[in-house]
Amino acid sequence: AQICVKETFTAEPAALSLIAKSGEGSVRDSLTLLDRIVAYTDGPVSEAAAVEVLGVTGREGLFSLLEVLSDGRASGIPEFVDQLLDRGQSLERFLSDLVGLVRELVRLKLSGAESLGDPKLAACAGGFSEEDLLRLWDLLLISQQRLKGAPEADALLELQLVKAALLPRILPLDRLLSRVPEITRPDQEPSSRRSE
Repeated sequence: AQICVKETFTAEPAALSLIAKSGEGSVRDSLTLLDRIVAYTDGPVSEAAAVEVLGVTGREGLFSLLEVLSDGRASGIPEFVDQLLDRGQSLERFLSDLVGLVRELVRLKLSGAESLGDPKLAACAGGFSEEDLLRLWDLLLISQQRLKGAPEADALLELQLVKAALLPRILPLDRLLSRVPEITRPDQEPSSRRSE
């Protein structure tokens, strides 16, 4: 941010965050990326411009995906993954960014301070129960491990995101089934009859 002031151009905090993460801790690499984006935009450095130049998914894209997941719209997942691939996005980087955002949502939900801070984050957190967010976070962390070195990484990511979209519908049914008393087979007499 200090460099932006010194060089007299403006940059959105979200854009600077994307640049810093893409620079992977190297100030020189981050400055090179910033220069590329400034040359590309010829104006203020926006998150949209950073997303375009860096080929990553910004917070807006992540929020859109989380809306798809909270609505259980698994049919939107293949197109989303295709867009990631078309942009040449690192799937590991994408998943890392998504895990980070879900972690923020979990912390916000657990704190009970959804009315404070970032309204977009609060609105997104409102689309999930605490339980759903915890299950999603767990699934994504497992997905990160499985994605490393996977031969069909895009197919694995798509599968895990479809599971994430269907998770709220799958698990409650599982819970209901676990509460059903044991059903006896037709050829088996109930235990009360056998004891007579």
